[in-house]
Amino acid sequence: KNKMEGAGRSLAEEGDAVTLQQHTWLRCGDCFKVLPRTERDITLHASKTGHTNFEEYEPSPGELEPVQEPTGVLTEEEREKKAEAYRLMLKERKEALALAKEKEEQRQVLERREQSKASRETREQLEADRKKREAQAEKREREAELAHKEMIKRKAEEQRRQREADQTPVVSQPVAQTQAPVVAKSFDTCQLQIRLSSGQRLTANFSSKDKVSDVVDYVAKNRSDGKNGLFVLSVAYPKKDLTDLSMTLEEAGLVPRCALLVTDK
Repeated sequence: KNKMEGAGRSLAEEGDAVTLQQHTWLRCGDCFKVLPRTERDITLHASKTGHTNFEEYEPSPGELEPVQEPTGVLTEEEREKKAEAYRLMLKERKEALALAKEKEEQRQVLERREQSKASRETREQLEADRKKREAQAEKREREAELAHKEMIKRKAEEQRRQREADQTPVVSQPVAQTQAPVVAKSFDTCQLQIRLSSGQRLTANFSSKDKVSDVVDYVAKNRSDGKNGLFVLSVAYPKKDLTDLSMTLEEAGLVPRCALLVTDK
């Protein structure tokens, strides 16, 4: 009897093995339940749980419970309803994914627009700052140029007054014979500031006995504006051309200091 029962169990186990080999299995990726790969089982599991993520799976012979045959057979109408429900669920999921994708694309488009707007505003701000700095630099240059012209004008006025004071004749008053005679002030040197037509300035010291021609030679040798032609020296203020080159600087009234202009012919 025991031999017969063992043989029966052996045959049953062989039958289970054959059943496993005859089925291709799937495993639910959401709840990890192993199902036969049949439309009925997939549709039934999906309609009950809402799970739609399945993958092929090969279980071991002892991993699965014996395959239970359905207690009842679904009618054609029931199968069609379940299949339609499954297709509808897949369609809804597909539409939901498409809607989510569309929203994400719209979000990315809006984000790119905001970034482009921020970049454009940054460029405009940088350009406005650059123009502002340039305007301030031009204003400073104009102010510096006006201050320089005012300084030159003031120095010329001081030199004119100094020359007038130096050239004013000294009137001797009758004094007692014991008082020392008044001697007119004299200068041995002459400082000249010479401005060329290009704006270049030359400053040099001469002897009061040097001639105007010496100043002309000095300008011709030291000017760096590239001009080598004839020119005329003139007193800046009051304007007077120095045409007599044989005169000494003292005779020309340039002592002790004077500003001269160079005019190219």
